[in-house]
Amino acid sequence: MFFYPQYAYGQYLDGKIFVGTFFQKNNTAIFLAFIVVTSFSSFYLSKKSLLKFINVVNIAGSIYLMLHIGSATSLIACIGSILFTMTLYKINVKLNPVIIGLGVNILLILLLYGGSEIIGNVLEGLGRDSTLTGRTLIWDSLFEIIRQNALFGFGYDTFWTYNNYLRSQVAINVGGAHNGLIELVLNFGIIGTMWFLVLWINYGKQLNSLLIKKKTVMIFPFAYTILLLIYIISERTFYNSSYQTLIFVWCLIIVSKFYYTKEEN
Repeated sequence: MFFYPQYAYGQYLDGKIFVGTFFQKNNTAIFLAFIVVTSFSSFYLSKKSLLKFINVVNIAGSIYLMLHIGSATSLIACIGSILFTMTLYKINVKLNPVIIGLGVNILLILLLYGGSEIIGNVLEGLGRDSTLTGRTLIWDSLFEIIRQNALFGFGYDTFWTYNNYLRSQVAINVGGAHNGLIELVLNFGIIGTMWFLVLWINYGKQLNSLLIKKKTVMIFPFAYTILLLIYIISERTFYNSSYQTLIFVWCLIIVSKFYYTKEEN
């Protein structure tokens, strides 16, 4: 990217846009959002002025690049995650963020899929079309495909690689469902998705319990969870080669360890 800057730009619609070392702008933007959340957590935990300054530079630079890329989803996700995390940290409210995030996700899918004029007007006001750049068309065709194997799905991270015939039936040629919940059902079916959501909701309960106890080490897992919950509304995650999946599993382990240690004590 530094020695061959021409390769740091990729094609998007009718022009070129900065993508860094990733192959498209959404991957670059969510990584920048991850840097913002990580730097914010580090800033809050750091006691040295130099480290705080470095974190501020990281946050400012990442937000500038996100604005340059034009990724509204990632910008809203990282800012929303920080504001929500610090609000709950300050006011000590028992509130499961996973239940809220999943509820908002499902509600938006239903409203967008049903052609809600209110949501459509809001999106147009933000400079987006009412289909979320074709996402509702993708969801519509995926719902038809999911019905063919609704209970068990098509296997973890295999649909987009091995089911070429079914993939050809998707309305737009893409490499993912552009929604985390729909992607889960596509992979695991209803049974596997329900198991995953029970695990995630229980994790959210543990995380909130630790955060309101002023466990500052929980700021990053909490903020990262909110980041994911916002991001999966319009993008997919949890695929096998994703750093997001690795960090999510690490958060599950850390939160579980602190929670059950607290219970024993």
